[in-house]
Amino acid sequence: MFKISHAIILAGLLLSPFVSAATAGALSPDEKQKQEEFHKAYISGKEKGDRVKAFHILDGLAHKTTIAMIYSLAMSDPDKDVRLEACQVLSKAPVRDQTASQDLANIFNALKPNDFDNRFAVAQTMTNSAFKYYLVLALVDFGSKKLQYPDLQVVIGGVDRNGPIRTERTNFEKFILIFNGLSGANLTASSRLSPTEVKKWWDQNSAKISQADQELLNKYKAEDKAAEGKDKPN
Repeated sequence: MFKISHAIILAGLLLSPFVSAATAGALSPDEKQKQEEFHKAYISGKEKGDRVKAFHILDGLAHKTTIAMIYSLAMSDPDKDVRLEACQVLSKAPVRDQTASQDLANIFNALKPNDFDNRFAVAQTMTNSAFKYYLVLALVDFGSKKLQYPDLQVVIGGVDRNGPIRTERTNFEKFILIFNGLSGANLTASSRLSPTEVKKWWDQNSAKISQADQELLNKYKAEDKAAEGKDKPN
């Protein structure tokens, strides 16, 4: 079942007009070859480890067709370890626009709200991305609306009922460490109001993060335009 369904997905991505050699734009012959090598390695992999290893073929590639392929499999592979490896490669791709960061945000948002292990694992990969806006926004929405940091209850008569509360607090503490690493914030898990501080921080800093993304995008556009000028014959 895996080989049939994913062979169809990859074949569609590689052969559709969107990603074909005739319409791939700046897709280099080398990257096209690596896409095909990945396709063969991924489909022929008998174990999840084989599929994880296959993604290494795509390290350092950033054409829109490669990004689309990685994103599709990050959303559809049946094994969480393979999906996470796809997120790692996606987050490190040397892209020159916000496409990959938007894809990572979509992957994160598509996870079940209480799937904390996978949410935190995907969120951790986000710290590799140069473009931050959509990623920080996804974490703000999750941390301020889905997580809590409740006060511990007083232990009475030797009965400690704080087990579930400690779990909630631990989840928020894990979140805030990742959030600070991605956003550059310096928030703490200190009270039951801490999740609301995440949203307040965003309201105060979102414009700055958006501007940083735009400046990076403009920088890449200028570099690409200059490179195109050099390639044109005199």
